[in-house]
This record gives sequence, structure tokens and C-alpha cells, in this order.
Amino acid sequence: MGEIEKLIEADAENISHSRRILFGFDPELSSALDKAAGMFTTFSRCIEGGEEDSKDLSTLKQCSEELGVDQEKLIEIIESKSDNNPILVRAQSAWFSIYGRRVRGIIFLLLQRQFMWAVTDLLRMRITPAIGYTRLEAESIALLLIMKRDASVTDSWMKLTSDEAGKAFYKKFQREIVRELENIGLDGTYEMGSGVSLHVRFMSAVRNLSLKDKHGKSEIWLGYQELKPNNGFNQFNYFLQILSFLRTQERIFRVLGKAFPEVSDPIWFTRVDIFAKTIDDLWQKFERTFPKECQRYRGKIAGKI
Repeated sequence: MGEIEKLIEADAENISHSRRILFGFDPELSSALDKAAGMFTTFSRCIEGGEEDSKDLSTLKQCSEELGVDQEKLIEIIESKSDNNPILVRAQSAWFSIYGRRVRGIIFLLLQRQFMWAVTDLLRMRITPAIGYTRLEAESIALLLIMKRDASVTDSWMKLTSDEAGKAFYKKFQREIVRELENIGLDGTYEMGSGVSLHVRFMSAVRNLSLKDKHGKSEIWLGYQELKPNNGFNQFNYFLQILSFLRTQERIFRVLGKAFPEVSDPIWFTRVDIFAKTIDDLWQKFERTFPKECQRYRGKIAGKI
């Protein structure tokens, strides 16, 4: 069996082990991951049933008639000129509103995919890449908030066709992205994802890294599997990562309502509250099950140890 096949086989075994371990702690912990996936599906349906384009399309039609051009020509004028003509200003606002809804929908789909990739990595017991995906989730939700406030940003984002343009966009909006993340409590998630997963730093290697002497020679070894369920498995650390991941999803779910205010279905906000209560209960059980470990972890976070 080749090395790649061995890794694939280990992944499959880990998924079976992880589900069993999570269920053993509390059946609700395992099902909470599936509920989070269902939350994304529910919200995508809420988006489909949200605000339609009819009002903005009506505005575009009216503006094209007032200017004496067809709507195709009107869009061309909007995209090529910056004009204070009040008719064009109205038309531009309507166009960016329609366009912005499309782009925000694409970013939501990216957000949903980032979650799915992260959760499947967690079930394979690959912590480091999952942390990286939550960083991308945080950036996605920040961009959604920025684009809702300024629909013209969606046009800039869609035109990122080169590395240079991407760097310029990031530089222009980095502070605004960080400010949004600070406001919603995801700045730590963003920074951790960068430091642990998306940059080549020592923190990326600490899980399953071995430094030891063998027959008088030093040996450095880094395993592909970050956690081994049958060999000194640290349940506290694994449950901590899962619960932290779920808390991040809860914060994202709450902010989605602000990023898509056209979603007004009360079922969404009710489901977010129910999901949050589930996560609160699981955290409380975690604290009761691992009191000493939680105390040490809080001390470490506070810089006391």
C-alpha cells in the first residue's frame, strides 16, 4: 500500500472514531455538527425567499426611459462613467443593489463550503486545516457586512482577476475587515487561522511533532495524522476544538441576519437561538467534565501560565 492510500485509509478510520468519541461525550455534540450544516442549508433557502429584484428592475426601466436608452446601454453607461446626473445615480444604486445580491450570494456559498471542508477535516481529526477554514469563514462574513453597507465593493471584488488586484483589494479593505471582525467577536478566529494554518509558522507543526534522540542521533518527525484516537488521544483538546468551532458557527449565524437583512423569516432567528442554547449546554458539560484542564486553559489564555 502506498503512502497516499495509507493516509486515505487512516482518514476513513478517524471519521469512524471521531463520531464514536463525540457521541460518547454527549450525543448532542456529534449531532450539533450536522445541525450546523443544516443551518447553512436553511439560510440558503431563506435567501431564495428574500427580497426580489422587481423594485430595482423597475427603477432601471424608468431610468432608461428617462434617458432615452435601452437597459443594456444604461448598464454600459453605469459601469463606464462616474456621473452626478441624478438619473444615473438612481440607476447605479439600483444596478449595484441587484448585482450586490448576486455577489453576496456567491460569498455565502463560499462560506458554506468553507464550513463543510472544515467540519469534515475535524472529523478526520485534522485540526490545523480546520482552523484555517474558520479564518476564511471570518473573512467571508466580514466582506458580506462591508458589501451590504457599500454595494459598489461587490463590483471591485468580482473584478479581482490578478494577484496584483487581489493584493490591492486586501490592502484597501484590511482595516475595515479587521474592524468588522472585532465588532462581531471573530478577530481572534481570524488571527489564529493565519498564525496556525495559513502561514508557515512553528504553530502549524506543534500537533504530532516529535523531537527525540535515537541511538545517539536526533530525529525530527511530523505525522500526517494530528490526533490518534488509539494512542494517547487527548479528548480535552479535541472537544475544545470542536466546541470552539461550533461557537464560531453560532456567531456567524447571528451575523448572517445583518449581512442579509432581506431575510426576515422569523424561523431563522428562532433556530439560531436554539442552536446557541445547545452549544451553551455542551460548554457547561465540558466545564464540568474537565474542570482542571479548563482552569489551566483559561490561565494559559490569560497569560498566567
